[in-house]
Amino acid sequence: MHLCSAGPSALRQLLLLALLSIAVSAAPDKCSVCNRLTEAFEQGLQRTAKDNFGGGNTHWEESRLGSWASSETRLVDIQERLCSDEGKEEAVACHALLEQFEEPLEGWWFGDFRRDPGKSAAKAAAALRELLCVRTGGLCCQHGAFGPQCAACPVCGLRGHCDGNGTRAGSGRCTCDSGYRGELCDQCETGRYLATAEPLLCLACHPACGSAGCVDGPSESNCRDCATGYQPAEASGAADGRVSCIDVDECAATPGPCAGPNETCVNSPGSFACDCLPGFQRPAAGGDCQPAETAAGTDGDSAETGGDSAETGDDSAESSGESAETGGESAETGGESAETGGESAETATPAMDKEEL
Repeated sequence: MHLCSAGPSALRQLLLLALLSIAVSAAPDKCSVCNRLTEAFEQGLQRTAKDNFGGGNTHWEESRLGSWASSETRLVDIQERLCSDEGKEEAVACHALLEQFEEPLEGWWFGDFRRDPGKSAAKAAAALRELLCVRTGGLCCQHGAFGPQCAACPVCGLRGHCDGNGTRAGSGRCTCDSGYRGELCDQCETGRYLATAEPLLCLACHPACGSAGCVDGPSESNCRDCATGYQPAEASGAADGRVSCIDVDECAATPGPCAGPNETCVNSPGSFACDCLPGFQRPAAGGDCQPAETAAGTDGDSAETGGDSAETGDDSAESSGESAETGGESAETGGESAETGGESAETATPAMDKEEL
């Protein structure tokens, strides 16, 4: 159906479905929220482990009020901060779960936890997760299980993890750690070799080995092929396909790879470099090797040019200042002329009076 031909009712339905999809995708995952809630509870147990009722007489308080370790006062203190570090949407979901789990949480606190308040915070939080997130809420699976039915995860060779582990989602397929592959992450990736089988450990091949990897060892003599910059040694090659790779000395070639003036070829494992001869250096901008003094001067020219420009600017400013002073002197001269003219006019006035007389 084309949108342009759909009626208003159909468009409203499509819009509603789109908004619903956005809302569902943006909603916090309840298993993750529940996991964070129990992690926050573990932190609360650690934070309040050495606290007391605060009255000053711990012996009297505990003889009258009971042990602080499993007291209602401590539980309330922990609960008040369980959702405080969450974002807005996560905090709303956290408070909703906390309200939903209020009764089983209190039952666990005054039951199982009170019977063994000395257990570690980590063990207590793990037991709480099992109770709230797995058995009561049905939001998560036990660790080592995945999916709606909490099916068992594959072992993943201890070198990967099960997709969806501990949640009601995921495919259950193994996602392997770097350097490992296979359905159960029990094989080495190309470019690594099997160092030990128990426990499984794959280590990197020698840099001389190429894309085909290596056979049972880190040496350059255990390669299946050679990397760029290396070549098989003479009489190299074994029945199991291993090749001994040696460095290619590019600098020994004729003509050599470094043909610029005043430079020499320096070989390195799998590569080479064109370095300047002693007493020469390459300018920072690149190019041929030059005498060290010349190269240093070339690098400094730009800075000196910039300084000259600044000095020229200062000269211009001084010239402008002199022009302003000259203008001021002209103005003063004009003022004096005006005053002289005024005096001449005053002198002429008495002469006219005499003629009239």
